Amino acid sequence: MILTRENSCAVIVTFNPDSLFEEAIKRHIELFGFIIVVDNNSNDLSFLDNCEADTVLLKENMGIAYALNIGIKRALALGYRWIFTFDQDSIPIRDFLYYYNEVFRVLPNLITNIGLISTKHVPNIPIFENSKLKIKRTCSLITSGMFHNGKIFEKIGWYDEKMFIDGVDFEFALRCAVAGFDTIRIQNPILQHKLGDPQNRTIMWGLFNVKTTNHNATRRYYIMRNHIYIFKKYIFKKPLWILKKSFFCGVDLIIMLLADDDKWDKIRKTLKGLVDGFVL
Repeated sequence: MILTRENSCAVIVTFNPDSLFEEAIKRHIELFGFIIVVDNNSNDLSFLDNCEADTVLLKENMGIAYALNIGIKRALALGYRWIFTFDQDSIPIRDFLYYYNEVFRVLPNLITNIGLISTKHVPNIPIFENSKLKIKRTCSLITSGMFHNGKIFEKIGWYDEKMFIDGVDFEFALRCAVAGFDTIRIQNPILQHKLGDPQNRTIMWGLFNVKTTNHNATRRYYIMRNHIYIFKKYIFKKPLWILKKSFFCGVDLIIMLLADDDKWDKIRKTLKGLVDGFVL
């Protein structure tokens, strides 16, 4: 199996993208023969004026999972079996497909049972290309840069639309693994991508330096709500992954309390997410 520009399709979900989208779409055009942009009702669509892609314009923002499903279903209907998904601000390196092909070369038996392959990411270029492939079997996969084997959808269904945003990728990877498919992460940083609005902060009277994602209050609500939802769903199916994720979720909450802006609003939304997660 060899992934090429001609047999691979990219699905990109947008919502009020910034100027980085123009650079990102140029790179996607280099790498993929067909690109589908699904827009979640952006305020200004001028970024699509010169965009060489098949576009789907949604009339309201139904969340990342809904938009991903729309794009993936279109790709499958057009006959694509190998589908990549990306966030609007993610820029893959030029050798991006090389590393995915290396996974199949190193692990040739994967081709019969592969579900998902994703990659590590870094917030800024430069990224060192042509480094030796490193891989890990894990369910900690992010949607941006995610390779999907098209056959998995008929087996496990689509992205969970009631989650709306955050944790959508983890839940899908967990579901994929529970169904017996391989879920792989390329450990090489071959994708430029950042989470939230990362900032370095000094806390505890200047004794410690920490990095915070500084997610807004609404995002904090979904982070907590969806973590509880995933916890309930997979604690007995993937207990080690769930416990590890819960630990890091707790660390993230402590950093939020100590270092974030607008922390009281975020605390209120986090508590609401905690309650809503049990009834989702």
